[in-house]
Amino acid sequence: MAEHQEQQSIFDDVFRTILESFPELMVPLINEVFGKAFDQDSAIVQFKNEHYFLNRKVVTDSHIYVGSLSIENNHYHLECQSIKDDIITWRMVEYDLYIAMEGMRQTDEGIFRLDLPYSAVINLRETHNSVDRTKVKIYNKDGRHIDHLITVVAVQAYSIEEIIEKKLFVLFPFLILRFEKDFSVLQYNPDRREAFFASYQDTLDYMIKAAYPFKQSVSACQFLLELTERVNLYVLRHYPILAERMTVLMGGNLLRTRTMDIFMEGKAVGKAEGRAEGVAEERKLLITRLAESLRKETPALSLEMAVKKAEELLQITVTG
Repeated sequence: MAEHQEQQSIFDDVFRTILESFPELMVPLINEVFGKAFDQDSAIVQFKNEHYFLNRKVVTDSHIYVGSLSIENNHYHLECQSIKDDIITWRMVEYDLYIAMEGMRQTDEGIFRLDLPYSAVINLRETHNSVDRTKVKIYNKDGRHIDHLITVVAVQAYSIEEIIEKKLFVLFPFLILRFEKDFSVLQYNPDRREAFFASYQDTLDYMIKAAYPFKQSVSACQFLLELTERVNLYVLRHYPILAERMTVLMGGNLLRTRTMDIFMEGKAVGKAEGRAEGVAEERKLLITRLAESLRKETPALSLEMAVKKAEELLQITVTG
């Protein structure tokens, strides 16, 4: 039980961290889950996730507004779920009511109004039906009722191609979960293990290239890779051979995106100073900065080797 709670906590933390650091990555998920059409630059307001009622504290994963605050009923409640929970529907209704009660207001006609949020469970391990819905009927004493819909998103039902096509990069850190059933075999079968990591590297390449249309795309890529590494190493904690190999693979990709970040920043500096892109001075500056970054990461690396490695990485970045 304690391990399940720890596992859920790590996934919750990753999900919340994405929302806090790159909220724009949540917009395509909102569009997909609720059938909306917000553009990438839509304003996002994150509300507190701690709610108190009658001295009881409830913590939700996310409560956000997307778009204009002047639009009624434009707030969204998302919960990240990684383990089977037989009372998740009950909890979702409870959380939705807490959110609605905190926003309760009195209209000009003297009527008190409660706005239930759009509500969804992001099920990280579910493999059936990418988007499904649960209907909850809330009855009044006279028999009248309202239907409250709770959307259930099965992350593993999406193919890699669908995730990238729909720009659901917020789901990327959790892709490793679709391979859990294979870990025992991969741990002791070198051929299967090599094929798995080659395929996983292809997936990382695909994601990094696809993320460029996003603003701050290089930083967002690096951020997602860091969170992906955190999830991967946690999930692989009982498989030391796989964890060691994953550490090397993710480290190389993080270094690659840091190189891209420096490259893009150097291009911007070059433009600001009126230099043509690709001139020798700009390239020298980029190599110097990247070599410094490499030596900070690996203090034993000589300056000569760091510069050589920086030149190789910069070449990959420019031509890749």
